Amino acid sequence: MVRDIVIPKDVRPSVPEWIHETRLGHLDGARRQYRHGNLHIREYEDAFVAHTDRVDPRKDPLGHIIHDAPEVMAGIVCGALAGLYVGSRVHRRTNSIPKGAAAGLASGALLFKLGMGAAKRLREM
Repeated sequence: MVRDIVIPKDVRPSVPEWIHETRLGHLDGARRQYRHGNLHIREYEDAFVAHTDRVDPRKDPLGHIIHDAPEVMAGIVCGALAGLYVGSRVHRRTNSIPKGAAAGLASGALLFKLGMGAAKRLREM
């Protein structure tokens, strides 16, 4: 379980200059996010929220997904299985590769999002 530390902006108005902004990670409603090694900081309007990841995603992306963001792996698995299933069914019925691919991509994207959300809620319980 990741423990977040909340740092109000009236205590610390900005992050130190040696901590760099990044696109890696979920914003979760934050304005921006920063990383320094395993430290992950999200900036909100009135506070910074920080936690330490087990694995730095810049050095080991797969290890980070497995250890720090398993909901992403759950989403990938759900999306891939749904996409393959729906895409192959549509292809068999219509004999159209483009229709099968489109249906597979659409259902895969939807189930990726749903699977990731469900796994995140379970993780937070």
